[in-house]
Amino acid sequence: MHSPWTSFDGSSRVNRAHVDLEWTNTEAVEKLEQFLPHLCAQIDADGLLNQSFDTREWIEQARGKSSALAWLLDRIALIPTTPALREQSFESLGFDIHWTHHDIGRLRTGARFPARPIHYQRGEFARGVNVKELLNRPLSGNKPLPMKHAAKLLDACRSALAARRRETDPVTYANDREITLFQLDHGIDVAIIGMKPDRRLPIESFFGYVAARNRIPCSYGGGWVLGRRCEIGVNIFDEFRGGESALLFAQIMRVYHRHFGVTHFLVDPFQFGAGNAEAIKSGAFWFYYRLGFRPIDAALHHLAENEATKIQADRTHRSSAATLRRLAGDKVRFDLNTAPAVAGDLDLADLGIAVTHWIGRRFDGDLAKAGKWSERHIRGVLGIRSMSARSEFERNAFRQWSILMSMIDDIKTWSGEKQLAAKIMRAKIGPSERTFALALQRHPRLLGALAKIAVGGSKLNSTPDSNLPSVCNQ
Repeated sequence: MHSPWTSFDGSSRVNRAHVDLEWTNTEAVEKLEQFLPHLCAQIDADGLLNQSFDTREWIEQARGKSSALAWLLDRIALIPTTPALREQSFESLGFDIHWTHHDIGRLRTGARFPARPIHYQRGEFARGVNVKELLNRPLSGNKPLPMKHAAKLLDACRSALAARRRETDPVTYANDREITLFQLDHGIDVAIIGMKPDRRLPIESFFGYVAARNRIPCSYGGGWVLGRRCEIGVNIFDEFRGGESALLFAQIMRVYHRHFGVTHFLVDPFQFGAGNAEAIKSGAFWFYYRLGFRPIDAALHHLAENEATKIQADRTHRSSAATLRRLAGDKVRFDLNTAPAVAGDLDLADLGIAVTHWIGRRFDGDLAKAGKWSERHIRGVLGIRSMSARSEFERNAFRQWSILMSMIDDIKTWSGEKQLAAKIMRAKIGPSERTFALALQRHPRLLGALAKIAVGGSKLNSTPDSNLPSVCNQ
């Protein structure tokens, strides 16, 4: 285990005494030694100079009945900063964690999804799957889980990942009010997990999943939903590879399509080879190609078609590592229909640099000033009341969206779209992020405006002082 925060956030039943620091990493211990003065009261800081105690022995004196890990996390929690920076403070130390327990449910062989009929394999594995036909089939087995049952399912998901030294944010920072279980055919279950409001991404909606077959967790990953597009990732546990992986992934895509309304799927190049030697060795590109994914880049699309023709003509042909690395030069995409996705090609990196440039140009890089002005401006434009009664993270999330909205040059001329835009901003900090994701889909004008800003950001290298939409005067 690398991160202990899952176990200590109050939503898991892991005993704090069973999870502790692994002291064998001398580099981590040295970093902790340098960090300790920031965790001590001034009255006892001089004790760190006592040569009779090394770092571990000093913490033994300090921790009392707590474990060393619990003491360290409790002290970091007192640092007056954001939760994300506190977490980064711990992660930067580089400690591994060991977890001692006698609960078979916490083992990879013991973690189980809720009871369901067992699927018995009859005949050979299904190596191919008609993805479009499968995605068009309605879902009928989804169960929004009560909190008690959601907690048990989440325990199984976390245990399956922790036993393999894996972690993903939606499982770590799960919103226990937004966990939905889909019980599908072939014994496949897919648990969709939303994130706590204060951990959500600012623009996209990151929904994680853990999939199981005959109740045994076998895969995990996530989908980043924006409009009707979804950038999706999959990791199938080693012991389950080589079977019906294509069917499993297609069923996961089906859940995202039916539950979130996405029609366009993207896969990041890392999944099939960019900086990923294992994916190159396994020829992962062809896993996605056989499912119907195609390179977005025209030259890579042409290269893939030529390579596919060679494979079709000669079944012994294998793509070279060099070819596979070239094919991993850009994302691949699967389109359920031919209609373009609104903001389907919206590049969030370009959008981000456009925002940075706008704050730098109009507010001399003063983020606080930009946020304060934007919030006041957008509240007036959209008719939104004061946010003073909201929590700090809610006000911050609203302020970030206000900056985006303020960059839309014609937002004052919107009519009925203003009301929906205000609803979208409120939904981002609401109890269900799915509500936000679906509402954003229904506002093509807003998605189009964000795409326009991103295009301006993409042009900054050539003309840094133009190409960005104007806003109302300050």
